[in-house]
Order: sequence, then structure tokens, then C-alpha cells
Amino acid sequence: LRDTGAHVVVWNRSPGPPVSAEAAGMTVAPSLPALARAVRDGPVCLGLTTTDVVEQIVFAREGLHDSLDPQALILDFGTTSVEATRR
Repeated sequence: LRDTGAHVVVWNRSPGPPVSAEAAGMTVAPSLPALARAVRDGPVCLGLTTTDVVEQIVFAREGLHDSLDPQALILDFGTTSVEATRR
């Protein structure tokens, strides 16, 4: 996405991957609420390992759900259950 000229904002639970992303010219959000503010009503792409992790990132206190614009689109590329993804 970055190579096509898109403004990419990233966040990660681990500190290592954002360092590489920032070095490649992407913006690193310091928190999930900051990520939500940065993307406004744009897409959020998730690549998480389990349904539990997705639910933590999206629905936990100060998760994406609390701050994300209602028009934003969450794209879940992980191996989560279909039922959970529909929520």
C-alpha cells in the first residue's frame, strides 16, 4: 500500500514491527485510539492470530470500537471465526 502512495498508519501489540514500518515511511500510531483517529472513516486492516485477540483489539476498553468512526471499515485478514467477524 505504501509503495502505491497510500498514507499508511500502523499499530502493533509488539514494539518491533512498527520500527520497520516507520523506517519504510509509514506512520506509527502510539495507541489504538490514535490509530482510529488517524484513519477516520477509512479502512482498518487486521492481521491477528485468533478470535480472542481480535475481540481484545476491537472491543476491549480503549479498543478500536471505542474510537473508530462509524463509517470506518474493518477488514479482518486473520484466522478468526466467521460469526465473531460479523459482530
